[in-house]
Amino acid sequence: MKGFGRALLLLWMLALPAAAETVFSYPVDENPQRQQQLAALADAMSATARIEGRFTQTKRLQILTQPLISKGRFVLDAEGYFSWEIQQPFVQAYHYRDGELIRTVDGVQEQIAPADEPSLHGFFQFFSALLQLTEADLDGHFTRYFRTLESDHWELGLRPKDRRMARVLEHLVVMGQGEQIDTVRLREPSGDSTELSFDYQREASSNSGAAQ
Repeated sequence: MKGFGRALLLLWMLALPAAAETVFSYPVDENPQRQQQLAALADAMSATARIEGRFTQTKRLQILTQPLISKGRFVLDAEGYFSWEIQQPFVQAYHYRDGELIRTVDGVQEQIAPADEPSLHGFFQFFSALLQLTEADLDGHFTRYFRTLESDHWELGLRPKDRRMARVLEHLVVMGQGEQIDTVRLREPSGDSTELSFDYQREASSNSGAAQ
């Protein structure tokens, strides 16, 4: 009877579907080809004078049954200016340049010091690097994973190296096609998650050829 039970258990285990392969099965540092592919993509994306478009942010919290959704516009240029304007469900704008962050609500401007809201400053520093795929910045803070898919699609996985960051961020998955980022998914250790989807245009710098 024991043998029969073990046989049933084995058959049940064999019937289970294999675990879905993810980008985190493809560490960059362990594969020269992936290093070259990511470096080439980063070079292409960094040759940008201006990025401008729309975003949709969907945040899912364990304590809520429905996601929180916000929409708006953003601008990032080669000089480091970053504008993030929420238009729905409320109006609120952020403008970031050279470490200075200005928030505008109901026409009233407020300068935000890094010491007052470090996570907000960190958001703009990080997304400036991410949207241009600045390798030095990303490699300094994250273990990187990368794979190419069909039709010029690709995925980049990021896991925090810093333990303090890992307490609030489990990982990120960045999905794109060509030199465009389509979606960024962030997962927190609590199980909460955020998805940012982008629709934008890149304006190539003058020394990189025609605008994309």
